[in-house]
Formats: sequence, structure tokens, C-alpha cells
Amino acid sequence: MELKKVVALASGKGSSVKNLIEYNRKLRNRTWEVVAVVTNKRDAGVIEVAKQFGVECIIIEGNDSVLDDKLVKIFDDIKPDLIVLAGWLRKIGAKVLVKWEGFMINIHPGPTPETAGLYGLGVHRKVRELKLAYTAINIHFVDSGYDTGNKIVSYPIPIPAMLKVFVGTEKAAEDLAQYVLGFEHKLLPLVVDYLMRGEVSVDNGGLTTIVCDGQEVIKQSRLVNDPWTA
Repeated sequence: MELKKVVALASGKGSSVKNLIEYNRKLRNRTWEVVAVVTNKRDAGVIEVAKQFGVECIIIEGNDSVLDDKLVKIFDDIKPDLIVLAGWLRKIGAKVLVKWEGFMINIHPGPTPETAGLYGLGVHRKVRELKLAYTAINIHFVDSGYDTGNKIVSYPIPIPAMLKVFVGTEKAAEDLAQYVLGFEHKLLPLVVDYLMRGEVSVDNGGLTTIVCDGQEVIKQSRLVNDPWTA
């Protein structure tokens, strides 16, 4: 059976991409694989991640318009079944969306709409500034806005008491970012696997349902069975 093709886009260290590849290669019955990594930075850590696993890494540079043209060419050549933005820090433009909207997902490590459009530590600074009791991980389809696409999963994360000590400091944001990253590493591969194995539908309210082997696994942007609290 020919495996479905996933392309990962990242601008930084690539820890989520590394985790995605590792997860995939441990699956007993694989239906998909990461066939290429794309980055817009020549010094991005994700380049070494791709090299470590023998995955093609494509480096592209330029302004947003140039990047869009290059992404269209890459995707047209590879014909991926899914494109995963895992720490990709450039906006996806209309030229890409007209061909690949509905096949692209992004992971955002904060609640929306409160932190939509922010990235990196800026997300976690905002959570602290708002004094929220919960943060979240949101995985959504990519559209023309910032973190506004149809949600696949919105996973709430209570902020532990031990991380509330340094409220208002840079250490608070750094500690929260590291804590949330652990959930991100668990959730993203699972959702990609569901998308590649399941039947996917999106209703008019922007809520995504995924059915695998005849059973709902994601409904109304929630995991039907939470693997970390069950």
C-alpha cells in the first residue's frame, strides 16, 4: 500500500517535526509518512532534524510573495495529502490557499481568540497578562487569517499552581511555553494520524468531526477519549 504523504513546514528548532517523525515511525500499521520538511531559514534547527531522519529538507527564502510561489511549486511537485505547519512563522498567501486550503493544518499553542496571531513567547506572555486559569493548544485548518481557520481540536490545559509563581516575568512565559510544548508533542502526531486514517467532515459552524474505523475520535473540537486523563 502506498503511504499518504505529509509535508511539514517549520521555521525554528523543529522539535514538533522531530516528534511527528518519531511517532510515525513507531506506528505498527503506517498509513502515512513525512516525505519532506520545508523551512524559510538557513540556520533553522529543523534542518538537522530532517537530516537525522533522512527526510528531504527544502530551504526557501524571500518575501511572502516569493515564498508563496515557491510553496506552490513544491506542493505541486510532491502532491502531499496533508501539509502541517509546526512552528512556521510566515503567513500562507492566497496562491497557496487557492490550491491547498483544506489540506493544510496549523498548531497554535494558546487559547483563541485571545492569543490568535501571536507566536513564540508572545502567546504565553499574553496568557499571563490576561491571568487565565487555562491555556490551550489549538489545531486548525489554515485559512487567510491568523489562527482563524476551522478548528480540529481545542485542547484546554490548566495552568499548574507551580507555574503561577513568576507571573509577569519572562521566566513565567518560558516555563509555560515548555510545559505546553509537552502537550503539543503528544497532540499533533495523534491528530495527524487521525486525519490520515479517518473520514473528516466540517460543518457550517467550523467544527470538525473525524471518524476512524467507524468510531468518532474527534467531535466538536474535542477528543472523544482523552488519552492523557482517561
